[in-house]
Amino acid sequence: MASGVETPGDPSELSSAVWGNFNANYLANVLNELADENGWLQEGGIEEQEMVIMDQELVFPALLGGSLNMALQDPDAVAGAQLAGADLIHIANYRDKEPWTLSFKEGVDINNLAGITCSGGGAGGRNEFNAKEMVKRLGGDPEQVEWIPIGGGSDSRTNAFVEGQIDCVQHFDRHRALVTAAGGTIVYDELENVPQDGFVVTREFAEANPRFVINYLKGIIKARRVLNDLGNKDEIIEIMRARGYEIPQAFVDQYERQMNIINDSENFDIAAMETLIADSVRTGSLEESIDWRQFVDMTYLEQAYRELGMESEIQSYE
Repeated sequence: MASGVETPGDPSELSSAVWGNFNANYLANVLNELADENGWLQEGGIEEQEMVIMDQELVFPALLGGSLNMALQDPDAVAGAQLAGADLIHIANYRDKEPWTLSFKEGVDINNLAGITCSGGGAGGRNEFNAKEMVKRLGGDPEQVEWIPIGGGSDSRTNAFVEGQIDCVQHFDRHRALVTAAGGTIVYDELENVPQDGFVVTREFAEANPRFVINYLKGIIKARRVLNDLGNKDEIIEIMRARGYEIPQAFVDQYERQMNIINDSENFDIAAMETLIADSVRTGSLEESIDWRQFVDMTYLEQAYRELGMESEIQSYE
């Protein structure tokens, strides 16, 4: 795993971690679960970890209020929080590809979408924007579509499609079998280069607890290198099921495709981040543009790499 010799750093200021996520899917939580399972958090003095799944709109208030130490969130949402005066920072990336997948029920005509209902999740969110853009690329007019906001992540809106409540849905790879079994047809299917989500803390918390942040990231880094090896698939599935995650066979069948979405490392592509910000302004999810350097701080990650003897992984963000 490491290109050099691992050197231990000082122990964490905190002996326990409270991790938050709005996505209950096992692959959205696998890195921190593997880090805990294998004792890599404990190596840094983080003896216990509490996992909290909550509504997405509650994640930032929980971080700012101190009931969460760290969470997984979208970079454009962190940018919006910074613009609103909340000093949250993105400290490491998780997924660097975004699946753009759109399905129609039988009989939907891309050239006549009047009266068609579709969902890309929350109103005005990035997934809804992606769905509208896919409709455009297919030659349709998204303004003809009735966009139905559905909370609860992609599983909820996929279930709405399966149950016949909507005619069109933006979804992810793990939903393919569910969608097609319900008579749906995948009409758009591409991977876009996007820093989709990452690890987020408040700047104040990181500055007060730098060893916690660095040591937590060291555990995440070790876990990712295990995840990167597809030969560990069965063991990882077994661990996550034992930790209470529901993983139907349809999700297992999409495991390799899901790995194409997850970063090989904790870094992100600068051009992709700048495109994300520009798209977010264009769609209105950000009121104005912001320099990503205002809400990104990769110095904790750099130190984690150094202590793991992985200096070759350090990326310049100049």
